[in-house]
Amino acid sequence: METLALIFAGVSAVTAVLSIIIAFVAKSEVKKLSIQINDGSKRNANSKNKLKTNNFGEVSGVMAGINTGDVNEKRNY
Repeated sequence: METLALIFAGVSAVTAVLSIIIAFVAKSEVKKLSIQINDGSKRNANSKNKLKTNNFGEVSGVMAGINTGDVNEKRNY
Protein backbone atom coordinates (compact mmCIF):
# COMPACT_ATOMS: atom_id res chain seq x y z
CA MET A 1 0.00 0.00 0.00
CA GLU A 2 2.88 2.35 0.75
CA THR A 3 4.30 1.67 -2.70
CA LEU A 4 1.03 2.67 -4.34
CA ALA A 5 0.94 5.90 -2.33
CA LEU A 6 4.54 6.62 -3.34
CA ILE A 7 3.69 6.05 -7.02
CA PHE A 8 0.70 8.40 -6.80
CA ALA A 9 2.85 11.05 -5.08
CA GLY A 10 5.45 10.78 -7.83
CA VAL A 11 2.86 11.07 -10.59
CA SER A 12 1.33 14.08 -8.82
CA ALA A 13 4.71 15.77 -8.59
CA VAL A 14 5.42 15.22 -12.27
CA THR A 15 2.03 16.57 -13.34
CA ALA A 16 2.49 19.61 -11.09
CA VAL A 17 5.81 20.42 -12.73
CA LEU A 18 4.32 19.98 -16.21
CA SER A 19 1.39 22.26 -15.41
CA ILE A 20 3.79 24.95 -14.13
CA ILE A 21 5.83 24.75 -17.34
CA ILE A 22 2.68 24.96 -19.49
CA ALA A 23 1.43 27.93 -17.44
CA PHE A 24 4.67 29.87 -18.00
CA VAL A 25 4.59 29.15 -21.74
CA ALA A 26 0.97 30.30 -21.94
CA LYS A 27 1.76 33.45 -19.95
CA SER A 28 4.55 34.44 -22.32
CA GLU A 29 2.29 33.78 -25.33
CA VAL A 30 -0.43 35.98 -23.83
CA LYS A 31 2.10 38.76 -23.23
CA LYS A 32 3.21 38.62 -26.87
CA LEU A 33 -0.38 38.72 -28.15
CA SER A 34 -1.29 41.51 -25.73
CA ILE A 35 1.57 43.65 -27.02
CA GLN A 36 0.50 43.01 -30.62
CA ILE A 37 -3.15 43.83 -29.88
CA ASN A 38 -2.37 47.01 -27.94
CA ASP A 39 0.04 48.27 -30.60
CA GLY A 40 -2.01 50.75 -32.59
CA SER A 41 -0.24 50.31 -35.90
CA LYS A 42 -0.87 46.59 -36.42
CA ARG A 43 -4.25 45.08 -37.14
CA ASN A 44 -3.19 41.42 -37.15
CA ALA A 45 -2.19 39.18 -34.28
CA ASN A 46 0.31 36.42 -35.01
CA SER A 47 0.88 33.26 -33.04
CA LYS A 48 2.65 30.00 -33.72
CA ASN A 49 -0.21 28.16 -31.99
CA LYS A 50 -3.91 28.10 -32.79
CA LEU A 51 -5.51 31.45 -32.12
CA LYS A 52 -9.26 31.59 -31.69
CA THR A 53 -11.06 34.84 -31.05
CA ASN A 54 -14.70 35.58 -30.42
CA ASN A 55 -16.43 38.90 -30.39
CA PHE A 56 -19.85 38.92 -28.83
CA GLY A 57 -21.33 42.36 -28.55
CA GLU A 58 -24.52 44.25 -28.98
CA VAL A 59 -24.62 47.80 -30.18
CA SER A 60 -27.80 49.66 -29.47
CA GLY A 61 -28.66 53.24 -28.78
CA VAL A 62 -29.09 56.57 -30.44
CA MET A 63 -26.30 58.71 -31.78
CA ALA A 64 -27.22 62.35 -31.91
CA GLY A 65 -25.31 65.51 -32.57
CA ILE A 66 -24.24 67.95 -35.19
CA ASN A 67 -21.61 66.72 -37.61
CA THR A 68 -19.69 69.55 -39.23
CA GLY A 69 -16.91 69.19 -41.73
CA ASP A 70 -15.98 66.58 -44.28
CA VAL A 71 -15.68 62.89 -43.72
CA ASN A 72 -12.84 61.46 -45.77
CA GLU A 73 -12.24 57.77 -46.26
CA LYS A 74 -8.64 56.80 -46.81
CA ARG A 75 -8.28 53.93 -49.27
CA ASN A 76 -5.11 52.11 -50.16
CA TYR A 77 -5.30 50.67 -53.65
